[in-house]
Amino acid sequence: MIEMREITNTSWTMQGFDLSETDDIYSISEGIITSDSEDYLLENVSFDVSPDSESDILYDLYIVYDKDINKYEYHLDKTFLSDGFMPAYSGEKKLTHTILSIRVNTLGEKTGYFCVVTQPEGVLRTDDGYPDKNNPEVIVNE
Repeated sequence: MIEMREITNTSWTMQGFDLSETDDIYSISEGIITSDSEDYLLENVSFDVSPDSESDILYDLYIVYDKDINKYEYHLDKTFLSDGFMPAYSGEKKLTHTILSIRVNTLGEKTGYFCVVTQPEGVLRTDDGYPDKNNPEVIVNE
């Protein structure tokens, strides 16, 4: 079973990311990341999470940031867990978020989570509209 999670952040949020599954194919719809009041489009993505007959597999889908081209993109890692390796991102781009993590056992059973980042109900803002990082009090939006 895939658990749906939501975490909040005042300066980095996600809108429009929806997860769907068909057999062993997982898909995430197109979505927008808003970071420091700038929007970044991530196109839809799909990938296969077929089981292996000899080893459990961990599929981690990361959102990474490429500062050279000012773009967010996906990075998928596949780790065979029976080999004793510890799963960890080792790419060159800045790891921003783990949006999906799925463990598939040798029988094809899947467990894991899908996690999006949303803005809290209300935050104190500076005069220019950005979250006030010096004042973490939460207030009700007007």
